[in-house]
Amino acid sequence: MVHYVFRIRQGSYSSDLPIDLPDDGEAWNEAAMACCDQIRDIMARLGDSREWRLEVVDKSGTIRHLFRLTTGTFEVVSVGGLDQDAHHKPNDAAPY
Repeated sequence: MVHYVFRIRQGSYSSDLPIDLPDDGEAWNEAAMACCDQIRDIMARLGDSREWRLEVVDKSGTIRHLFRLTTGTFEVVSVGGLDQDAHHKPNDAAPY
């Protein structure tokens, strides 16, 4: 078994869940299922903080997998007096 930590971050919220799994592939599968199980709650809180992340970290502290949901708002940019849905300008940039 390999030791991993699932780190969940959203705004000031932080939670670490230690877990032992057979291998890296199973760590990805478990993290993906955790995201699926939490998606409704995550979406409800994305208005408070624009990014939610689940990092799968190995025992050396290396991030092996990253699951991330972000939100952004865009405004339509007028081109030649007509609103063009194909031309969008970010209204707020996500912090990276």
